[in-house]
Amino acid sequence: MASSKRKDDAVLVLRSRKGDREAFAQLVRRYEDAAYATALSYVHSTDDAKDIVQEAFIIAYCKLAQLREPESFGSWFRAIVRARCLEWVRSQRTTAYTVGMAPPDLAEASVRRYAAERRDLDLWDAVYALPEKYREVVLMYYLDDLSYEEIADFMGLPVTTVKGRLQQSRVKLREHLSPEERGELAMKRAKVGKEVEEAICKIGREEVHLTVPLGDTEHIVLFFGVDADVEICHTDGDELVLTGTKSSIGFSEEEARASAEKIQVLADQVESWLEVGPHPGEVFSGTQSEGGQPVAYKITSSDIKAYTQEVLERKTSFLPMELYSEISTDEEEMFQIVERALEGRATRITVIREKVEDIVLPREAYTEAVRRVFVPNWSRQDLLHGPIGRVALVVAVPVSKTITIFSGSMGVKHVRIRDLRSDVNLVHCYNVELSDVQGNVCLLNSSVKRAYGIRGRFLQSFYEYGSTDWSDHKARRKDIPDSTLRDITGEIGVDLGRVNLEASDLKGKVYIRNRFGITRFHLSSYEPESKYRIESDSGEVLVFLKEDILGEINLTVNTLCGTIKYDALKDLGDPYKTNDLQLMTLSTITSREPVNVSRRQLDAELYIKTRDGDVTIEKTM
Repeated sequence: MASSKRKDDAVLVLRSRKGDREAFAQLVRRYEDAAYATALSYVHSTDDAKDIVQEAFIIAYCKLAQLREPESFGSWFRAIVRARCLEWVRSQRTTAYTVGMAPPDLAEASVRRYAAERRDLDLWDAVYALPEKYREVVLMYYLDDLSYEEIADFMGLPVTTVKGRLQQSRVKLREHLSPEERGELAMKRAKVGKEVEEAICKIGREEVHLTVPLGDTEHIVLFFGVDADVEICHTDGDELVLTGTKSSIGFSEEEARASAEKIQVLADQVESWLEVGPHPGEVFSGTQSEGGQPVAYKITSSDIKAYTQEVLERKTSFLPMELYSEISTDEEEMFQIVERALEGRATRITVIREKVEDIVLPREAYTEAVRRVFVPNWSRQDLLHGPIGRVALVVAVPVSKTITIFSGSMGVKHVRIRDLRSDVNLVHCYNVELSDVQGNVCLLNSSVKRAYGIRGRFLQSFYEYGSTDWSDHKARRKDIPDSTLRDITGEIGVDLGRVNLEASDLKGKVYIRNRFGITRFHLSSYEPESKYRIESDSGEVLVFLKEDILGEINLTVNTLCGTIKYDALKDLGDPYKTNDLQLMTLSTITSREPVNVSRRQLDAELYIKTRDGDVTIEKTM
C-alpha cells in the first residue's frame, strides 16, 4: 500500500510541476490531516496549527522543483511542516506551555472559549505531556484515524516503530482514551485545502529545465537580474544543468502566470563577459516617487556592465573609505580573482526580464502566500511596492569548471553550495551556505551563514553593519548576521565589518578580521604548519583552547585599550606581560633574551590583535 501511495505521489508531483492545480489539491487532501496532527503536536492551538499547515503547503508548492525524489513528497513535506513549527516555537519562547494550563497563545480572557472547544482538558494535558515523537503519532492515529502504514510513510519510519510508539503512549494515556474521548479528538480536524488553493491562485509558476553545453569554456558566469534562491552542486556530466522554478504574483491567476513566463533564462558563450556584460534586459534598482506614488527605478544590462568594469578597474572597496580612511581593506587579490573569471572566454547564463515588472499592493493583500514569492522594497502604512518575480534554481556544475555568480543591485538573497568539485566566486550574494566543497572559494561582499567541509582557499569580504532601526527618535543598528565556519583546510582569509562569527576546526594559514562583531574562535587540535591571526577594532574576541594544547601553542595578544582576560593560562606559569602608554602585550613566548613586539607577533602560532576590543581566553576539556 505504501509503495503504491508513493508512486501516486510521484505522479501528482510531476503533474503539479506542470501547473496542474487539481493534482496539487489531491496532495493537499492526502496530507492535510497528518500535517495538522504534526503541527498540533508542537503549537497546542488549533488555529495556529491550521495556519502553519496552510503556510507549509504554500511553501511546498513554490519549491516543488527542489524535490529530488517526487515519491518522497510525504516525508519531504513533513520536514517543511516541522520547520515552520520550530519557527513558531522560537517566536513564542517568552511564554512557556505548562501542563494543566491554557496553551501559550491563549490569553486569560479566552480560556473559557478554549475550554468550550474541547470538553476534557485533562485529556489534552496528558497528550501534550508526552514526548514529541510519541505525541505526533498519537494525534495522527486518534485525531486523524490514519493507519499504521500511513503514519509510517509520512514520518519516514518503519511500521514496527510506529506500533511501538503507540503502544508506549497507550500505557501513559490508558485512562484518557475512551471511545467518547477519541471522538472529542476527531472533532479537532481542520481542513485547509480550500484556503491553500485560494492562496495558490495568486501565484504563477513555470518550470525551468535547461542543459547548456560548455564547449571549450572553463568559466561559467551566472548573473541574476531578478530575486533568486540558488543551489550550486556537482554533476558528473560535461554539461551545465539548470532546473528549478520561476514564480511571480498577480491580482489574478492569469496575470501571475504571464508574469512568471516573462522571466528569461538565457545562455550562450562569449569571448569576454567583462566586455559584453549580461544579456539585454532591465534590473530593478530601487523605489522612487512620482506624483506621490511609488514607481520602480530601473537600470539596464549596459549599466551593469559599466559598473562592473569601473569597480574592477578601481579595485573599489565596499567600505565608505572617503569618510573612514582609517578602516583599511586588502581586497585586491579577490578583485583580481573575479576579474580573471570575467575577462576570458566564458559560458554566459543570465536570468533577467526584458522589462522590469513591479507592483503596488494594498497591505491587506500581503498574505503569507504572497510573502513567499514577493519581498517589497518600499512600504508605508497602507501600501507595499517592489519588483515581482523570483527564481529558485539548482545549478549542477561539471568538475573543474569555475562558476562566478553575481547579481544586480538587490543582491542574490540565498545561495547554497554543496558537494562541489570546482572553484566558485560569489559577488553581492547573501545568506550563503557552503558544504563539502573541493575547490577555491572567493566571496566578494557576500555574507556567509555557514560554511563547512571546505578543502581549498577560502576568501571572504563583507562590510555591511546591519539594518537600521529609526524608532523612538533613535537610530541604531540591528539584525547583525550570524556566521559559522567549521572544518575548513587551506588558506583562509576573512575580512568582515560586523558579524557574530563562530569559527572552529580551521587548519592552515588563517586570517580573520571582524571589525565590530563578536568572534568566537575554537581550537581543539593544532597542526604545526597552521598559523592563526585574529584581529578586531572594537569587536570582542573569545578564544576557546582545548586543555591539552594550551601548553603547546605559542600565543600572543596585543591591544591598545581593550581588556585581556587570561585566567585559562594560570597553570602555565607566568606569561610574558608588558604595558606601556601605547600597547599592552600578553604572550606565552617567554625568553631570557629581549624579544621585541614584531618578533613575538611573527613567532606566535595564534596571534590576536584589537584596538579597544576585549579578548578572553578560555580553556575547554
